Formats: sequence, structure tokens, C-alpha cells
Amino acid sequence: MSEIEIRAINYFLAVVESGSLTAAAKRLDLTQPALTKAIRRLEDETGAPLFERGARGVVLTASGETFLRHARTVRSTMAFASNELEALREGRAGVVRIGAGQSWLIENLPEMIRIFRRAFPDVRLHVRGGLDGQLRAALRTTPLDFLLTAISEEGEEPDLVCTPLLADDYKVIAGNRHPLRKKPVVYLRDLLDYPWIMPGPTAYMTLRLEAMFRAAGLPPPDSVIETSELIQFKITLMREAPEMNYLSFHEVRDLKANASRGLSPLPVVGISLRRSTGIVTRRGIIPNPPAVEFAKIVSRVCQRQPSWAGEGGGDSFWAT
Repeated sequence: MSEIEIRAINYFLAVVESGSLTAAAKRLDLTQPALTKAIRRLEDETGAPLFERGARGVVLTASGETFLRHARTVRSTMAFASNELEALREGRAGVVRIGAGQSWLIENLPEMIRIFRRAFPDVRLHVRGGLDGQLRAALRTTPLDFLLTAISEEGEEPDLVCTPLLADDYKVIAGNRHPLRKKPVVYLRDLLDYPWIMPGPTAYMTLRLEAMFRAAGLPPPDSVIETSELIQFKITLMREAPEMNYLSFHEVRDLKANASRGLSPLPVVGISLRRSTGIVTRRGIIPNPPAVEFAKIVSRVCQRQPSWAGEGGGDSFWAT
């Protein structure tokens, strides 16, 4: 790909991220006519209009949405190349960059890191935590090698490759002194009388929870506290309060054995969800060798878990 084509891709991404040609031109230190000409040239090269222009800025067309996925892949690939070349210049053995969901950070990733460090002591590890949506955005725009996070439904994200490794069961969690403990049976409608702690309105688990309530003809629960912080923070909030949460089995599996922590699952009728979790990477990207070795360790550790759901996992999902 020529230099001008790479520059055109960067111009396109700047317009998308800025929301208007004016803002993008200022960000790129270009005149607006020069940027407009570059975008029109790119549209001529792609053979399709990429933006619809309006009074409030620009909006991607269907062709623009498709081109956006590939443009982000090109930018991320160039970032990967730059980082690997920098590692070679500095004499480093390599870097593995991992994005991980909360249950992975708590349960399995520490052991995986210990195993990897014993085998590859000279490889640096960069670990980034976050919610599913945050991690996916980072995978598309920054030089992350892969994610350890929840798996999307098949076909939802064609630019990503997902390898299921574990299955998570989700439970409604509340304090052991919660008023609903007095009821012999808890139904969905009972949960609407109490506030919730949730990760945010666009988070996958929030959307799935709302869908379950709507399927039962009920309004979604009231989220009075929104936080993406780790489970320990949520546990502290819920211990002596009426708030409830919807958490994975891997995040709360020790609660029954540690009743003194003050929390346990509620036996709710009509609410259940099993979700796969595993390795997510960008389609078409060739990973660096240390990342492949780390993925193999991820797979082997997961195979020992009772909720193992993989079929080869890290040993095969990067095979070409």
C-alpha cells in the first residue's frame, strides 16, 4: 500500500472520529478544502460514497461502515508493526498485549501469567482490563494481541475471530440480609421493587437482562448505580444495601463458601443465562510468536476447568 493511501485512510478515520470535516481538518492541521478533496479522491478509489454530508456534520453510509472496519484493521496492523520493530531495535524479546474481562482478571489470568513467565521470562506482558465493549473498541484501535472476554453471538462481529473456552452462568446476587430472602420463591417481577448496580446502559449484560424482563412483559430493572469497577467494589456496595447485581458464576463462585462476605445468589425463577467466554482477536491479523505461546497456555489452563467449552482453543484458532 502506498504512502498516500495510508494517509487517506488516516484522513478517513479522523473524519469518522471527529464527526465533521471541519473538526477533522483542524485535528489534522489541514485546510477543509484539502481534506474534502482527499476524501473525494478516496471515494473515487473505493467506488462508493463513504459519507453523507449534512448541516451537523457527516454520517457514514453503508459502504462507509464496511470501509471503517478495514481502515481500523490497517491502522492497528501498522501499530503492531511499529511496536514489533521498536522491540527489535531495543533488543527486547517481544511484547504480548492482552485485554481481559473482570472474571479473567480474578480467576485464571494470574495463573496463566505465572506459567508464561516461567517459560518466557524475557517477554514483556501488558494487561488491560475493562468491560466487553471497551475491550473490543481497544482491540480494533490499539495494538492489543487478543482479548480474554465474553464471546459474541456468531456473525455479530465479522471482523473478529472468537474461540470459546469457558461457559459462564450468570446469577442475581444480593446481600444475605436482603428483604427478598424472606420469600420462599422469587420471581422476576419481585426484582423490580429494588435498585440495581449495573455496568452501564450499553453493556452486554445490561442489554441481556433488560431483554429477559421485556420477554416476560415487564419493564427493565432500575439501575441506580452504574459502575465498571471490579467485583470487590460492587460486593462492598451490596453487602448491607438493597442493591442487586447480575454477575457471572466465575465472579461469585466462592460466595457460598464465604458467607461471611455477606452475599449469595438469589433463587430467581425465570432468569438464567449461560454465556461463552474465551479468546477474541481481529480477523486476518498474524500474531507475534509470543502471543501464540500465551494463547496455548490459556487453552491448557481452561481445559482443566469444569466449565471448559473449547475445541482446540489457543492451539488452533490462529492457524492459517
